[in-house]
Order: sequence, then structure tokens, then C-alpha cells
Amino acid sequence: MERGDAAAPTALRALIRPFILRRTKSAVLSELRPRTELTIEVTRSEEECALYEGLRRQALATLAALDGPAGQRKIHNLAEITRLRRACCHPALIDPGSAVESVVLVPGIDR
Repeated sequence: MERGDAAAPTALRALIRPFILRRTKSAVLSELRPRTELTIEVTRSEEECALYEGLRRQALATLAALDGPAGQRKIHNLAEITRLRRACCHPALIDPGSAVESVVLVPGIDR
């Protein structure tokens, strides 16, 4: 097969077809129950709201000061979003010495 050959993708597909197995979840695991979602609304304390707002503003300032390629900015965006998400789960996930109590119980964090 030559590079740029129009028939090459078809020939490659024919060669590897016997080795590729594509099945859907319903065909493989029919005994699984359908996905269940549970939404629990939680009211945060004033301290938690203030901590989150401070982290949010810090994240915005950090992202505004970034210079560099778009790919690098995407990584920083994801890092800041993850940090904010962790703060929502429990303040001790961001700062283990934090005195801010969380209304959310996280397994493995003693409070």
C-alpha cells in the first residue's frame, strides 16, 4: 500500500475487521439495571460560600494572567475547574488545615 493511495483505508479495514469486536452494552450485559441518578440539593454555610467565592475569584485572576498557546490555557482551565469542584466537595480537599466545615460528608475525611 502506497502513501496517498485511495484504496488503502478500505484495504486496511478489510485486514483488521476480524480483530475488531464492537458490541453495545445492551448486547453484552443485558442483566445490568438502567442507570439511576440521584440529585441531592445542599445548602452551604456562609463560610463555605465565602471560601468558594474567594477561590473562584482567584481562579479568574489566574486565568486572566495566562499567556501561552491555547492548549496550555485549556489545561489551566481544567485545573482551575477541578480545584473549584474539589472545594465544593469539601474544603479540606483544597486545604487540609482548613477550619471551614462542610455540610457534605466525604468518605475518608475526618471532621
